[in-house]
Amino acid sequence: MWNEVCDVKKKIGIVTVLLILLTGSYQGGSISFEDTVKTNMNELPRVDVQKGHDTEMITGEITVDMLRKTFTQIEWKPNEKIDMPGNPDVNATLFFDWDKNMPERLFKYSIWFDSGGLATIIVNDENTYGSLDQDNAQTLRDLLQNKD
Repeated sequence: MWNEVCDVKKKIGIVTVLLILLTGSYQGGSISFEDTVKTNMNELPRVDVQKGHDTEMITGEITVDMLRKTFTQIEWKPNEKIDMPGNPDVNATLFFDWDKNMPERLFKYSIWFDSGGLATIIVNDENTYGSLDQDNAQTLRDLLQNKD
């Protein structure tokens, strides 16, 4: 009888350790900007664009695909903040659908286009910013202004 009790305690201990390890690696299902937006744009089905008081959805497959390709060209400066003068030219909300069992994850981008043809993008709530060269900045500007 004593051996059976010891075996049960041993099994409970092993199960407890496994649960702790699995729970620790899960991290509550959170998906960070650092791990995903910079590397995986494939699950971006929609971008909402706000200019002034108007908000429009971009859901067209061709336009969203071009936006994905443009967003992957951003040169990110992680863990750095930047203060930009004035209001952004465009506010865009990127909707990601990484896990079909979880709600969409939203990232809000504030975008400034400068007179030199470059773009600066600040990711709200993420303590990071990035920039686009002239060609990609122009592509982004065109895509966000020609919404479908």
